[in-house]
Amino acid sequence: MSSFSDVRLVGGSSSSEGRVEVHHDGQWGTVCDDRFDMSDANVVCRQLRLGSAVEVRGSAAFGEGEGPIWLDEVACEGSETDIEDCGHNGWGIENCRHHEDVGVVCSGVDGGWTSWSPWSACSVTCGVGEQTRDRSCTNPAPAHGGADCDGQTQKTQTCYTMVSCPGIRLVGGSSFSEGRVEVYHDGQWGTVCDDNFDMNDAHVICRQLGYVSAAEVRPKAAFGAGSGPIWLDEVACEGSETSIEHCGHRGWGIEDCWHSEDAGVVCSQSIRLVGGSSSSEGRVEVYHDGQWGTVCDDAFGTNDAHVVCRQLGYGSAFEVRTRAAFGEGSGQIWLDNVACGGSETSIEHCSHRGWGREDCGHSEDVGVVCSVDGGWTDWSPWSACSVTCGVGEQTRARSCTNPAPAHGGAECDGDAEETQECDTMVSCPDGAAVNIARGKTAYQTSSQGYWIPTTGEVFSGEAGLAVDGNTNGNYSENTCTQTKWEANPAWWVDLGQSYVINSVVIFNRLDCCSDRLNPFNIHIGGSGTVTSNPKCGGDHRIDLGQPSISVSCRGMMGRYVGIRLIGSHRVMSLCEVQVFSPDGVSDVPDDRLNASKVPIQTRPSVFMPSVPSWTFVN
Repeated sequence: MSSFSDVRLVGGSSSSEGRVEVHHDGQWGTVCDDRFDMSDANVVCRQLRLGSAVEVRGSAAFGEGEGPIWLDEVACEGSETDIEDCGHNGWGIENCRHHEDVGVVCSGVDGGWTSWSPWSACSVTCGVGEQTRDRSCTNPAPAHGGADCDGQTQKTQTCYTMVSCPGIRLVGGSSFSEGRVEVYHDGQWGTVCDDNFDMNDAHVICRQLGYVSAAEVRPKAAFGAGSGPIWLDEVACEGSETSIEHCGHRGWGIEDCWHSEDAGVVCSQSIRLVGGSSSSEGRVEVYHDGQWGTVCDDAFGTNDAHVVCRQLGYGSAFEVRTRAAFGEGSGQIWLDNVACGGSETSIEHCSHRGWGREDCGHSEDVGVVCSVDGGWTDWSPWSACSVTCGVGEQTRARSCTNPAPAHGGAECDGDAEETQECDTMVSCPDGAAVNIARGKTAYQTSSQGYWIPTTGEVFSGEAGLAVDGNTNGNYSENTCTQTKWEANPAWWVDLGQSYVINSVVIFNRLDCCSDRLNPFNIHIGGSGTVTSNPKCGGDHRIDLGQPSISVSCRGMMGRYVGIRLIGSHRVMSLCEVQVFSPDGVSDVPDDRLNASKVPIQTRPSVFMPSVPSWTFVN
């Protein structure tokens, strides 16, 4: 048997199907199948948190119930959150027998993802590997035929150890990051032939050596001819391999090459920023010929800085800083008169005077500030549920601080907070519910009052008239609020503290204009900016001529309950608003409930954001 609050399924083979029973007036009863369709079934299944409806089964398909048949001729639109909100003949008004008891089959509970786990350790201790993170479809787990989570349970990303792996080396270059490719096999070093050797092969080699990527392939023994065996020929990497050994080739030692065809590569040149307040700014230093040296600021511009920042893994440059702004370096000044076009992948590919050729002092060491794009932290754990009974909300947050955007870098893409529904699995009691709005302080976005000079009558239209206990729907009895014609008028009540809310009952104006209320929204929450609080359901409507409407907001919690009309030219009149809570205490005498008329107050008893507007009626 599946049950949630005041509806349940009985007699099915699983908790997601069965005879529909509702709880009313202290006892359970059935629902007649007359005109009961999929719209009605969808409301029942959603109310039970069992997904959507799959099938309606009439004629007591799940067995005949007993006791009262509470509902007949149920007519839901499909968007309601509670079967009580749907049209029907009235509680206990029916012409059915239990052989007409209706049943439904629901799709079940859809699965939900947990948060991602932290990234695992890198899969390798040298070169370039992979790391993973996981999540599981257990928040909640799919049940009763509900859908599995959509998406992957695991993500993989590349990780760089910045440690060279044994078994491969670069020989004959002017720095550690370039040279003739040599591999170690069967006890000795040998070269690689340049036949069909391309950038995919070079990328694999450079990542295996701990660099981010390759900058250039240099064939025809550009770094000198090697000696000994030529171990590999016709190397064919796809580019994603972690070792050249995993790439296609003719076989170890099978080749038709000479050492004049030895392949060489240039990996992304070592470069760093020194002396800044973060890793994204500082004095530019490059590694060449076994030592670090600086770059002179002569003619150094934004294009040069862009190349440096991209080579370091940042998106672009934010600023060039000259005259040793990050302090003077020491040792070599490796580059002078750098002139990049802006599209180069490494500063060494830009025009310059030559390594070590310069006419500068360290007082001219150039620095850059790179733009840092923001990155998200991991999600926080989900917060506690917002309610203690029924269904509420819980949130989790993350921040754009991993890293934080800096120096014009892009903000993180996505939301900093997520909200999901939480089910306490605790039913909210009905019997103890009391109206907690009576006599409380009420507000509205504006007030429109009327004064008839010939009679001296005053109709204030003030916000407090909706919580005075008088449900009279005749505006001329001075029992209803009224705003001006305005965009998105709103009314709200401050309950003084946070309460669990069962339902909100609204008494409409009956002497005229009852259609002005449609459609309306109800907001409940802890913010004094009431329209920023969560909605109770979606758009609500009241039938013309209907004195009042009760909207179930079961399990929501808040200090402020508000009503809002959406539109550019609307006017709101409320003759009474009652807010029912299982744990509230009413502080207004009951004899005000039956008052037919409340004395006109000579001054407002509540704060209103704008000065009341008065209209004189002859």
